[in-house]
Amino acid sequence: GAGANLAGAVDKLVNKR
Repeated sequence: GAGANLAGAVDKLVNKR
């Protein structure tokens, strides 16, 4: 769902940091 998609996007941003 959208929640999982959002979590993935946030995870990517945090991972980049």
